[in-house]
This record gives sequence, structure tokens and C-alpha cells, in this order.
Amino acid sequence: MSVRKIPERTVVTCDRCGVECSNGLGPGRRRMNGRLIVKAHSLDMVGDPVADGSFERDFCDACMSLVLDALREALRDSDE
Repeated sequence: MSVRKIPERTVVTCDRCGVECSNGLGPGRRRMNGRLIVKAHSLDMVGDPVADGSFERDFCDACMSLVLDALREALRDSDE
């Protein structure tokens, strides 16, 4: 009898472009990926919190770099 162990493989799909991030090299694959987590409250019409408005998004390395650039740009304006 032989035993063959196959390691678990996690594949993350980018929420922006749909590419699969499998930590491998090759076309359509990215070596790294990132996750954006936003914690927020959903507000009613008078501004009172009524529900959890948090969300998470997974990105490939190319899309994560675009998201980080957009965040840097938005936060740069608030620092001035």
C-alpha cells in the first residue's frame, strides 16, 4: 500500500478583476494577494447606527497596488 499526501492549496479570487491568486508563478497568477477590511456602521435616516456595515474584499497584487494608491491619494488630501 502507498500513501500519497497532497497538500492543501488555497486559491483566492480577486474581487476586482477575478484573477485567481494561488501563490504560484505563471500567466494569470499572482504571487501575493491582499485583503481590505472596512469596519463601519450602517446608519438610518437620522444618523443612528442600525446594522453592521463592515465589508472585506480580496485583491490580487496588481489590484491591491491600485487600491493602496487610491487610499494614499485620499489620505494625502486630508493631511494637508
